[in-house]
Amino acid sequence: MIGMRADGRKDLVALAGGHRESAESWAELLRDCKRRGMRAPVLAVEDGALGFWKSVREVLPETPEQRCWFHKSSNVLGALPKSAHPGARKALAEIWGAEDKDHAPAAVKAFAATYGAKFPKAVAKVTDDADELLAFYDFPAFKLIESAQRRWRMVNAPHLVALVRAGARFEQGVLVERPERDAA
Repeated sequence: MIGMRADGRKDLVALAGGHRESAESWAELLRDCKRRGMRAPVLAVEDGALGFWKSVREVLPETPEQRCWFHKSSNVLGALPKSAHPGARKALAEIWGAEDKDHAPAAVKAFAATYGAKFPKAVAKVTDDADELLAFYDFPAFKLIESAQRRWRMVNAPHLVALVRAGARFEQGVLVERPERDAA
């Protein structure tokens, strides 16, 4: 499990063996981290492994979920013929690269309209997880999650990570209120 510090650096939080990413293995790891003082993460990002999400909901129920776009895109493309990949890649990029959270659902609908009749399983991989796929829009405009997952480099705006950790609220990627201690 890797975490991100307020300055944008990533750290190994925990490492443990488990049984095929089972919910119990993940829950055990999360409970151990919690016992050692880890607070609930501001956001959990994962590839959609059911065991992980089940354990997060059990052990850290207040933690919002974000599906990993890299893994999701691979899963969607795996459900499509190779001839459809170029167009589907572009359509998926339209979703995660939408201007804001208001525009992203339109891109999801466009993807469904284009591929739904012939490839409903591929479309369901997006539409069934749309809320979790778009969770990053509730964070700073530099798209915290997108920035973090690229080659595991530092985040471009670490000062915004500190605001998120302090409880600042963002809408459409724009700060709408500052934590009380920063407002003075």
